[in-house]
Amino acid sequence: FPVTITGVTVYQDLGYCWIAFRTAGSYTWTPPSTVTEIDLLVVAGGGGGGSRHAGGGGGGGVISNLGVSINSTDLSISVGAGGAGGAAASSGGNSGSNGADSIG
Repeated sequence: FPVTITGVTVYQDLGYCWIAFRTAGSYTWTPPSTVTEIDLLVVAGGGGGGSRHAGGGGGGGVISNLGVSINSTDLSISVGAGGAGGAAASSGGNSGSNGADSIG
């Protein structure tokens, strides 16, 4: 199962295949014609932590949906980045930013 896209990793085990989109960006996946449904797991990037002694950023959301029917046309995938950490400050801390949306 060859994949030559930077930021994408494919795993296969026991007849099951996982495709992990690990880098923020836009992707297109054309499923094989024999694939008629997928199990979908989206784990969003978390928010950025504050600077200095501030707390960590909040965790990203999770969406899980099993047996999603698809056809063999191209699927567009958009992967958002996690939030950036807060900039250092001489007193107190600055807030981190929110992560971008990920949609499938």
